[in-house]
Amino acid sequence: MYIDTVETLPDTTITFTNGKKIVVLEKEEEIIQAIIQFYRTVNVLGFRNDEEER
Repeated sequence: MYIDTVETLPDTTITFTNGKKIVVLEKEEEIIQAIIQFYRTVNVLGFRNDEEER
């Protein structure tokens, strides 16, 4: 299951590629930052913890 979209509707809603949706307490920006941090942790797309965001 992969994340398709993260939206504020006004609650933060995460929609997955299979169509399932969940509503979370965190704000949209917090979710996006958590995803970026996860990508850095597993070194997806060449993101590393010691590189600055561009």
